[in-house]
Amino acid sequence: MNIETVNELIASLESAGELSIREQKFLKLAKAYQQLAAENVVRQEFIKICFRAAADGASLDGSDIQEIGERLGLFGRETYQPMLHGYICGHEAGKDSVYVMKSAPATDRILAEAEARGVEKFAAEQRGVAERLQKSNVAVAERSISFCLDSAEEAEVFAKQLREGAK
Repeated sequence: MNIETVNELIASLESAGELSIREQKFLKLAKAYQQLAAENVVRQEFIKICFRAAADGASLDGSDIQEIGERLGLFGRETYQPMLHGYICGHEAGKDSVYVMKSAPATDRILAEAEARGVEKFAAEQRGVAERLQKSNVAVAERSISFCLDSAEEAEVFAKQLREGAK
């Protein structure tokens, strides 16, 4: 599915009136895809500009790269603050500007979801270990079962925090 198809789907769903729960999920997913595609277009353009410069025999220094990134909206210029930007030797707060990467919320959400799924798989594995220990009836198993179940609960809480942190 390409971005044009996604845009048509969004337009169709938005003009359809009241949507079913399934259609609402499709619309939400399509909009997330659209946002991710937009973020990637800008990154790809940045890379193309740098490759073109290299192919033409030009060299880009740090200020060239910063200017290109700022023009494309990838970087933002902020007044240097050590507590926010880390300590840079020889710089004082408020004197200089620094370039920072702008956030990419769609990309961040996808990464957070992938990380959360990994943590949930760990939680499921811990629950599986606890079940196997319960079936084994070993004396030491009681503490181990408790540990595995506690670990699984903590992992599920952490997975939820990963997802919420990306919103």
